[in-house]
Amino acid sequence: MSPGAFKSAKSAGEGWRAAWHRAWEQRSPRERSALLLGALVLGMALLWQLLLAPALATWRMAPQKQAELDLQTQRMRQLDAQAQQLQAPARLPRQQALALLEGTASALLGEGARLQVQGDQVQVTLKAASASGLAQWLTQAREKAQALPHSVRLQRTPPARETVPGNAPETLWSGEMTLRLP
Repeated sequence: MSPGAFKSAKSAGEGWRAAWHRAWEQRSPRERSALLLGALVLGMALLWQLLLAPALATWRMAPQKQAELDLQTQRMRQLDAQAQQLQAPARLPRQQALALLEGTASALLGEGARLQVQGDQVQVTLKAASASGLAQWLTQAREKAQALPHSVRLQRTPPARETVPGNAPETLWSGEMTLRLP
């Protein structure tokens, strides 16, 4: 801002102040009191609207918001506990894990399933095992016995029997797989 512009702005401000002062002096004491009271009421309304009303609304809503946050916190803690439980499943002793694998093999994989234990690995030989039974057995092996597939060589086997017309034949699998025990 140039010095000339600053002086003109200063003189304009002084001009407004002088005009305001003259207008104020021309008012009667009763009008001045009414104007002061109006300015005070307007200032209080502005103070209420900008500062006090939002704070009061927040204060009134605080118990409801706190209850909502408590529910969210409780739900988050439940989810955290569930995640912790899923991350650290209970381990079965080796003998129980083997018994589980052997006990469910014939029921889910069929009579042609053979298991051989070699150290920390279990060799599984399948002959015409159903896809659904194989999926269930692998799920139990992973979740309960914590046995993980190490190598898998499976082939589709054609169904041995005719199915009811209109029904798709069940997929059967034959081959070998190796599971690693924990």
